[in-house]
Amino acid sequence: MVTVAIIGIIGAAAIPSFQEHSAKGRRTDGQTMLLKTAQRLQTFYSENNTFTTDLGNLGLGTASAQGFYALSVATPTEGCPIASCYLLQAQPQGSHSGDRCGVLTYDPVSGAGSANNASCW
Repeated sequence: MVTVAIIGIIGAAAIPSFQEHSAKGRRTDGQTMLLKTAQRLQTFYSENNTFTTDLGNLGLGTASAQGFYALSVATPTEGCPIASCYLLQAQPQGSHSGDRCGVLTYDPVSGAGSANNASCW
């Protein structure tokens, strides 16, 4: 009985740690996609003198390599027109949709992360 109790205590401590470690690995999928897309957007800009919201113009799809994130370019605003600015967003999908970090973002001015998920990078 004591052995079962000890195993239960160890399991209770190990499972949340394992889950967070797994989520961190899945976040890498989204981060990689954001950085790859940012690189392609910079290349597109150098060739066209504007950015694009159409990921097809970059030869990319909207799903990350492992499918844990859906990528999009945020709708341009007056403060961030697509001609000179962009904001990338990676929305967690499927089994990863409940990730504590939520939507990962990237913008070329401040770099990776945002106020709500800077610790997730």
